[in-house]
Amino acid sequence: MPTATGPSRPPRSAVVIGAGMVGLATAWSLRNHGVEVTVVERRHPAAGASWGTPGGCPRP
Repeated sequence: MPTATGPSRPPRSAVVIGAGMVGLATAWSLRNHGVEVTVVERRHPAAGASWGTPGGCPRP
């Protein structure tokens, strides 16, 4: 979407909050598109809702 300063550019970096399934999949997709990604998680990956879902996530 164009802005008052010119055409928009894709982001060079992003912060993803949450290292659950959705957060890590988002980070992976952004990296595949050339975006530098930082993932922030309160505890360890898959410690929250992803751990408690029926499929579960193995702990790293």
